[in-house]
Amino acid sequence: MHRMTREHVRKGVIRLGELNEADLKKPVVNVLDFGVIADGKTDCTAKLNECLEWTKAQGYSHIWLPSGTYLIDAVYRGDPFFPFRGAGIRVPSHICIEMASDAVIKVKPNDSWGYAAFYIGKVEHVTIRGGRIEGDRHEHVYKPLPAERRTHEWGFGICIEGASHVEVNHVQIKNCTGDGIIVSPHGLLTEGEPYSPAASIEISGCTITDSRRNNISITGCDGVIVEDCLLERAGVNGVEPRMGIDIEGYGENAVNMEEPLNIQIRNNIVRGGAASSIYNFNGYGVIIEGNHTDSSISYGFSTETIIANNMIRAVGGGVTKAGITSLGVSLGQTENNVVIIGNMIEGFEKGIDVRGDSVHITGNKISLFEDAAVSVYMANRILIEGNHIESGTNTGKRSASLRIYQSDSVVFSNNTVYSVIDAAVVRGTNILIQHNQFKEFSRGIWVQEGEAGINGNHFIQEGHPELDSSYTISVTGNAKAFIWQNRFKHYQNYAVYSSTTGALEIKDNSFEETSLYVVMYIKNGSPQIGDNRFYLNRSIGQPTAIFIDQAASARVLRNNIINLSPQKAIAVRTANSTHSVIAHNMLERSQLVTHTTDRLIGNIEIDTPS
Repeated sequence: MHRMTREHVRKGVIRLGELNEADLKKPVVNVLDFGVIADGKTDCTAKLNECLEWTKAQGYSHIWLPSGTYLIDAVYRGDPFFPFRGAGIRVPSHICIEMASDAVIKVKPNDSWGYAAFYIGKVEHVTIRGGRIEGDRHEHVYKPLPAERRTHEWGFGICIEGASHVEVNHVQIKNCTGDGIIVSPHGLLTEGEPYSPAASIEISGCTITDSRRNNISITGCDGVIVEDCLLERAGVNGVEPRMGIDIEGYGENAVNMEEPLNIQIRNNIVRGGAASSIYNFNGYGVIIEGNHTDSSISYGFSTETIIANNMIRAVGGGVTKAGITSLGVSLGQTENNVVIIGNMIEGFEKGIDVRGDSVHITGNKISLFEDAAVSVYMANRILIEGNHIESGTNTGKRSASLRIYQSDSVVFSNNTVYSVIDAAVVRGTNILIQHNQFKEFSRGIWVQEGEAGINGNHFIQEGHPELDSSYTISVTGNAKAFIWQNRFKHYQNYAVYSSTTGALEIKDNSFEETSLYVVMYIKNGSPQIGDNRFYLNRSIGQPTAIFIDQAASARVLRNNIINLSPQKAIAVRTANSTHSVIAHNMLERSQLVTHTTDRLIGNIEIDTPS
């Protein structure tokens, strides 16, 4: 071994941040004193590992790499199944490696399907700070291999495998054939094989770009923080999954082989990638907060995820169809238990694509969407409340603030919606749309299938500059709808249209002053219409408040029809229906047009002076 005295070592002393007093008394070992030649041509791998081993043996803890280019053989050839394991620079426990800002770790071009410039395996208390790591992506020999290895996607800048208390700070990584950084366990969750998850891992202030697969992969762990990083162009012209950050534990036949647990992704910039920016495929206990991205954040099949206060803004339409995406409930789990709060989502086909079970969406701002601000598909127990939605103006796709398909128990409450084509399209059961304000839309709420309660909403229709106004609320097919205590204003077509054969109740709504020929058109079924207030003001012709067509056994009770029109109005028309009960309605300057089978009870006609 190259002989070094304590004084010789001290030649490489530098100032390091975040060191305790005991650390400051220890020498910082300069790798150049071990004969390392940082010329970009000489293989430095053996000398660097020799330096690390000596430093560890002496009880020292700090290594310094000054300016230069360090050529690294990043392939371990002793194990054909794991060429990245034990490869490259092998970092022992209780070591801090600090690199000058222009110190470059250059991966020697190779033809291996996997490699690691730094390997941190089953050790503890390791720090890598500063410097640059350059993979061989553009010099790599992508030789043909068996199908399971032919993608050459396991070439890593830093491989953390089963290690604990690892910090990677302000490192630049680019052009790896696989991932810039991978955080994984050592072993799998199978009988007979020890499983050591990576634990207490912190990646901060790093710049990771142009990885051929993911910029950061997290597979099996317990405690990972990724914060204040810049992650760019992951997977462009590369191999799947091509994510900025991919949280994805391996599994087979509904059995988890790896578990990504307790992960925080905070305050990163993720942009220019080929697919999602941050993808939580199956993590548990994941917080994704304060990030800036130009493609989607996904909760996938995950359990217990918070997506909070992110700015998700598509540039040129983005590479993903939704700002926040999902897949459903993981096998073996009963719910996702996800909170999506305080995000700004702009410029996607869909703002939030909701799937799975038990999801709370609140306080988000969603704008400039083409299809839907919130799309709910095959989902259960979904609460969407207190969001601000605006500017869905694609007439071809009929941009809607809400689309619900094949879902159950969805609440859309206390949201403000401005300037959309459609307010909501509903195909689901136990749907409640309540206390929202919808303003500037062509078509309002359309219940196509299932069952919906529409309660306490404020509809200020006003129409759309490119489309004629359609119905404010429509119910079709055999859907059931319960429409209570809503306020209808500035509507220019039927305020309520129904052709459903299912249950329909319209109660205690206010239909403000209108010049329409017909305010409410109800066809088919046996509707229940009670305690509503109609204000009619048509300058020419005879307006109608309630038109019931081809129905049977309708109930029209206690409605108040106030007619301000010059001509006497028709309060209720049932001439083409049978066996209606029309009772206790207040008819101001209006009259009934009924069928011979109808029962009329206690209606009061008031003819005020015209």
